[in-house]
Amino acid sequence: DSMSLDIDISEVIARWKSYAVYVECTFQNSDGSIVIGRGSGTDYNGTIISNKHAITDDQGYGPSSCRLIFPSTGQVFVETIETMKVSTNDDDWGTITISNRTAYSNPKPPQGMYGCYGKPPTEGDEVLILGYPTIGSQTGVTATRGIISGIDDNFFITDAKIDGGNSGGTAILLRSDCYLGIPTWARIGDIESLGRILDIKSVPIVGRG
Repeated sequence: DSMSLDIDISEVIARWKSYAVYVECTFQNSDGSIVIGRGSGTDYNGTIISNKHAITDDQGYGPSSCRLIFPSTGQVFVETIETMKVSTNDDDWGTITISNRTAYSNPKPPQGMYGCYGKPPTEGDEVLILGYPTIGSQTGVTATRGIISGIDDNFFITDAKIDGGNSGGTAILLRSDCYLGIPTWARIGDIESLGRILDIKSVPIVGRG
């Protein structure tokens, strides 16, 4: 698609990176030990959209608290389980709503924040993943790029690299400059792993709009 030649990737990253949130949740085990879980999320008008597995433990229990860090703006919020919601099916989404609205000051989101409309996303479309992988930058967002390799129900399969930590981050459909969905787990193939992106329209707060 010749349209991809006209896309300035650095401009796309600059436009979206302040909405890519670092998520750090604290879990307390039954023996009293503490486990810290790290992931990524997308700021959707003060509600952080992430993965269910990023804000729950292996048994599905919620954290005692989660820190939401906006590296681009310096904002930090601490939220408890009362402001969290998770999917009850296999779609693997979770949300954390910022309770201190007076301190929340992210600028008005891009028009594409509300989902990808028009021509449906399809195989071969380019995607950009923003998040905070453990092997990525320690001071800011990390971007990876790939294509939609296939479609499986509510998920877009992608060859864009998704590592531990940027699961739950922001997937952008480049040709439409819009919020495509939530990068999730990777499935290991014979040569390399293929990640999955949950269609953001599957998340109720977005799907209604």
